[in-house]
Amino acid sequence: MSLRSFPPVEPVERPARLAQTFLSHFDSCNRSGYLYLKHEGGPSSHALERGSAFHAFAERATNLLLGRGETRMPHEVAKDLMQDVIAEGGTVPASEQDALRVMAFHWAQGTVLRPDEIVGVERTFTLDLGGATLSGKLDLAWIHGNQGGVRDYKTSFAMGSQEEVAQSFQIPFYGVLLAFGTAEGEALGSRLDTFHLELVYPRYLHEEGMATRSVVVTRQELEDHRRYLEGLVAKVQRAFESWDFPAVPGSHCSICPALAECPIRAELRGIGLIEDREDAASAAERWFFKDAEVKQLTKDLRAFAKTHGPIRFGKDLVLDFKQVNAKTLDRDGLEVAIHMGEPFALDDFYRDRSSSKFGKRTLGADELQAERDWGVAV
Repeated sequence: MSLRSFPPVEPVERPARLAQTFLSHFDSCNRSGYLYLKHEGGPSSHALERGSAFHAFAERATNLLLGRGETRMPHEVAKDLMQDVIAEGGTVPASEQDALRVMAFHWAQGTVLRPDEIVGVERTFTLDLGGATLSGKLDLAWIHGNQGGVRDYKTSFAMGSQEEVAQSFQIPFYGVLLAFGTAEGEALGSRLDTFHLELVYPRYLHEEGMATRSVVVTRQELEDHRRYLEGLVAKVQRAFESWDFPAVPGSHCSICPALAECPIRAELRGIGLIEDREDAASAAERWFFKDAEVKQLTKDLRAFAKTHGPIRFGKDLVLDFKQVNAKTLDRDGLEVAIHMGEPFALDDFYRDRSSSKFGKRTLGADELQAERDWGVAV
């Protein structure tokens, strides 16, 4: 089978709306989007249950404050509310329950609401685009004057860099929904020109509030992204007509709804094979023993090469010693000079150092030609 061309998939029921999660999967890997539909999002997990529980807490807590016209929630109220959510929720192990209680405390400590600005709490926004209806549920949406914003909670330990957040699929998608979409038929963001898009990480609490990654974009920037989404929708429509959903490997494999059904063999993907703590523990054990084996092999190969010379292997590779020249700082001499108080040049305290480094390198064209000339080509 070609790694770039796969046969059509078995048709599944086409969704009435193109949800953010499906489009995000499809954008990364068409086959992942198909598997998301086929398996209705895939199996649950402790991480998903944790996220669902926190979102349920945040929704209740926010609505409770809004109903009372209050801006902050006492810690003990947040604690009791989270305990109610945990008791009513799905399978959340003890370790995740502890994490949820901490996040509830952080939310109470780091959240100050402005009730008159909030226009949506876990509210669904839709947008008709390219003959399809896009939809997404916004954790929290607010409007103040000609500015608006979207807040999305993330309960994982991993915080993306500012660049990763700015380039993510979800954040600008939600911005487009607020700017151009509707909620129950109401175009809330039609007059806004500036949008604050935030990912909030309640596991972490700083003096200024919960850890946040945010971007501020203009309406024109969101208009550009709307055009991108229009092209993506057209691609989805074509896929539904041909049922051609090709697969492509990448970091997104770790969140594939059904990795076992990927047409690309696991050894070729090379990533995304750790799906839960049991997988991670097993992989860590393999890494531990393989790392020890590599270190011992390196030691043995180095000793052999030291006595017998370079080790030729593969099509164009060799293990060999390479001279490495570097400069080192004479710290003792520099410290004496500083104490003496006399003017000095820092360059005078750098010393040339030469050492040999053992490792792999690729033979150059001239070296390969020399091998052929001597009749020792591999």
